[in-house]
Amino acid sequence: MVKKYAILLMVLIVTLAALPACTRSATGSATGLITATAELPFEFTGGAQMTAIVAGTQTAAVAAGTPASAVTVAPPEVTPDVPLPTPTETLEPSPTALPVFEWTPTPGRPQTHSVNQGEYPYCLARRFNVSLEDLLAANGLYEGSQLAIGQELKIPADETWPEEYPRRLMEHPTEYSVSAGETVYTIACLFGDVDPNAIIGVNGLEAPYTLEEGQVIYIP
Repeated sequence: MVKKYAILLMVLIVTLAALPACTRSATGSATGLITATAELPFEFTGGAQMTAIVAGTQTAAVAAGTPASAVTVAPPEVTPDVPLPTPTETLEPSPTALPVFEWTPTPGRPQTHSVNQGEYPYCLARRFNVSLEDLLAANGLYEGSQLAIGQELKIPADETWPEEYPRRLMEHPTEYSVSAGETVYTIACLFGDVDPNAIIGVNGLEAPYTLEEGQVIYIP
C-alpha cells in the first residue's frame, strides 16, 4: 500500500512541476501554495512529514517556474562629435599698385620757365633752388608780384635757395590723393622741391594733365 502511495506522490510532483503558471498571479507572486499544513488532494495517512515534503516540493516548483523580470536598458545613443566648420578667413584685397612710368629729368637748371596755373615766385624759387630775391631781380619783379599764365621767367644760374629754409615741404616719394581744383603744378608747389614734369612722367599723364578729385597719384 505504501508503494502505491509513493507512486501517486511522484505523479503528483511531476504534474505540479509541469503547471507552475497555474499557481501564481499575474504580478509574479505565488498563490495557492500548499503549506506544511495544507490538505493533500487525496487521502494520505503518511503523516505530517509527507505533507511537508509535498508542500515544499510544490513551492519549489512554482518558484522555479517564475521567470525573473529581465529589464533591458538600452545604452544611450551617442551622437558622434561633428566638427564645426572652420570659418573662412576673409582676406582684405591688397591695394592696387600705381603704375610708375620711367621718366628721366632734364639735368641741370633750366635757363627759362613758362609759368603754369597755380605757380608763384616762392614756389619756383624753391623748385629751382635759387634765391627768391635773385629770381625777382632777374625778372624785374618784386615780392608779392602776381605771375601770369604763360609768362616767361629767367632762372638765375648761380644762386641757391637759403639753407636755413627747407625746400622740401612734404615728405616724398609717396602717394597723394587729389583734392578738388588741384593740378600737377599746385601739387608740385605743395611739396616744395618736386618738379611737376616728374609727376607727369611717373604717372603717365597726358596733356592737358587734368586730375580728378580723389585720384591717387605717385609723387617721386
